[in-house]
Amino acid sequence: MMDLLSLPSLHLRVPPFPSGPSALTLIFRMQGMQVFRVQGARRNPQQKRFQQLLSMASLSFRSRPAAGATGVAETLRTRSDVDEVFIRGEWFGDDDAGELGEALAGDTSLKRIYLVGCSFGARGLSNIAEALKVNDTLENLFLDSTDIGDAGAAMLADALVSNSTLYELFLQQCGFGVLGSKAIAKALETNASLGWLDMGHNKIGDAGALIIADALASSGSWPRIQIQLAGCSIGE
Repeated sequence: MMDLLSLPSLHLRVPPFPSGPSALTLIFRMQGMQVFRVQGARRNPQQKRFQQLLSMASLSFRSRPAAGATGVAETLRTRSDVDEVFIRGEWFGDDDAGELGEALAGDTSLKRIYLVGCSFGARGLSNIAEALKVNDTLENLFLDSTDIGDAGAAMLADALVSNSTLYELFLQQCGFGVLGSKAIAKALETNASLGWLDMGHNKIGDAGALIIADALASSGSWPRIQIQLAGCSIGE
């Protein structure tokens, strides 16, 4: 198997990841896959997810690599210096997410996963949710614009009950409603690690918002957990 780090390299400034600083990186390219080796970054102490970027690597996929998700999973299994995966696009479906979940279960270095605008649903999410029950390194999970629905939200909620490291969970436009909110609210009563939960632009309405509020109040989790509910049809 070709060693990614033996490929020709190029220094350049890469656009920032969501909410993050620009970083001077060394990029390695192979068949649509990019591995970002961070040489230096402007840290913002308020952005916890970027405090450990130095000396680590990030995999970024905006189109399907030649080996598909199998290549993504295999890289995570064989590289101990990858702490971030960024995947955008409808090419990443249920089977792909399933393979990523299997790799995540045994991963000891990954801290951030960005899965944005992907085409997998609850079936693909199931392996990722199961991995969260045993993984003890992942801190940030972004699933924005991925249609996991109420079933997927319930899977994540079940994982949050036992997970103790996830700090940020982004679920904007994930297609769930009151049922998904109810499951997540139940998990918030016992989860002690989550500090930021973005449920924006899901149709949870007043009923879902009240369920979340009651869970925060009864568990004493507020203000440790910050909740974003923009665009959730509240008060309409």
